[in-house]
Amino acid sequence: WIGPALVLIRLSGQTLAGVMGLRRVRALILWGGGVGLVLGLAAATVRLAGQQPLFASPLGWPLVSGVVVSPIIEEITFRGAILTALKTRFQFWLANLITGIFFLGIHLPGWYFQGRLWANLTDPVGGALAVLWLGLVFGFVAHKSRSVAAATLCHVLNNLFNA
Repeated sequence: WIGPALVLIRLSGQTLAGVMGLRRVRALILWGGGVGLVLGLAAATVRLAGQQPLFASPLGWPLVSGVVVSPIIEEITFRGAILTALKTRFQFWLANLITGIFFLGIHLPGWYFQGRLWANLTDPVGGALAVLWLGLVFGFVAHKSRSVAAATLCHVLNNLFNA
């Protein structure tokens, strides 16, 4: 994913450093950390209200992959490459919706192989609509902060509390 994403970023007239926006520390913390903590606290509240453990996943590679590796790769690909490229042709709201649909689409094969595709497609709260909504939120964070790193932090915090 990273190779094609880097090419698409370059073709859209951007650089990886530019779209990551690591120098925008204040925006990264406020948008990425702020929205990420709101999402995390919402997830924690739902878990605790349902008498579920706050962190259900044991420490190990699956947790690291889901909380760190996947958000980095997905945000560079979806918000860094796809959203950035689409914003050169479409207004933000349409570019973000298209990117959110692609983001949802990339989750479908995993759900299929886990035997949870139908359950996630028909779950009105925690399934496909939630992933689409999160994709839109991550895109909004990247857009407002002008930092894919902020969207990545938001994504990491969301996944941490949903692991």
